Amino acid sequence: PVWRSRSQMLSFERKVLRRMDYVLLSEEVYNTRPELYEGIANCRALPYMMPAFLNSKSAKNLYTSDKVNCIYAGSFYSDIRNPEFLLNVFARMPLNIILHLYSKGCENIVSRYSAVPNIIVHDTVTPSELQAVYKSADILIGVGNAVRDYLPSKTFEYISQLKPIVYFNHADIENEVLLDYPVALQLSDEEDVEKASSKLSDFCKVCVTRPSIEKKEILKSYKKHTPQYIKAIIEKVFIKK
Repeated sequence: PVWRSRSQMLSFERKVLRRMDYVLLSEEVYNTRPELYEGIANCRALPYMMPAFLNSKSAKNLYTSDKVNCIYAGSFYSDIRNPEFLLNVFARMPLNIILHLYSKGCENIVSRYSAVPNIIVHDTVTPSELQAVYKSADILIGVGNAVRDYLPSKTFEYISQLKPIVYFNHADIENEVLLDYPVALQLSDEEDVEKASSKLSDFCKVCVTRPSIEKKEILKSYKKHTPQYIKAIIEKVFIKK
């Protein structure tokens, strides 16, 4: 906003929130911005809702099974979700570990790595085509934002696929949602790239031999992200009894 300081905008936002009967904030805003709702009695966090689990019967396999196929599906931004470290790490992977990119944004960075044999840049796909991509993946790759207030909702989309997840974080920011996920590796872009590559390589070796992730295990760990749990919050707020 032009001619407005951060403190002025914060004051305005607090005034708006105070006029509300009930305030629902995303979990990361609730946890990182308590100054927004200080003194507001009717305020709580509203969790992200996990999508429906993947229906594997409706999707075909897209990749050869003799490779470890890692999928990144989403957008890159040079300032808040930069792919440089991710690509640098995969450029050091063994040739049997493939990174498939279904991405948009930061094309100038991605193009520098397009000649790397195990980094494959695909055209964008439709949501229905993406289901086949997810089914065919051995490992799903995420990249975190450089700001703490916003967690990419892609995290929950990935969790619902019941696949191992590797998440590339910025600096000391950690994806707390994945701390409860049974098969996940988190890396920081401040790590030594060779050490990060070694961790990723070891993780891939383990993933190809471990048992499948069970749906009931995920529902137990992420109960508050189910439609039933979120429905109960909404009903409490909006339905007068």
